Amino acid sequence: MKLPVYVIAAILAVAILVSCAGCASTPRLDVQPTAQIVKVPVITPCIDKVPVAPTFMTDAELLDGSDYQVVLNLRIDRDQRRKYEAETQALLAACVK
Repeated sequence: MKLPVYVIAAILAVAILVSCAGCASTPRLDVQPTAQIVKVPVITPCIDKVPVAPTFMTDAELLDGSDYQVVLNLRIDRDQRRKYEAETQALLAACVK
């Protein structure tokens, strides 16, 4: 069964008018976009081992040698401690619930 051309044209015209009707309407002003905070739980494993502490120098070892060597020993000890403390704090912060 073949449809006449004017019926196809009428259907096409109605389809175009219906699809354009949404473009001419005004947006709803009573609905405002709002931000929402969504908390998604993320499973993170707790620490599986404690970082190995470096062998820190004793007070006698730190103060042994010339003034220059004492300063170097203090600097080396300080850098080792800062690195170890940073790793330990990061691991502990990951396990806090």
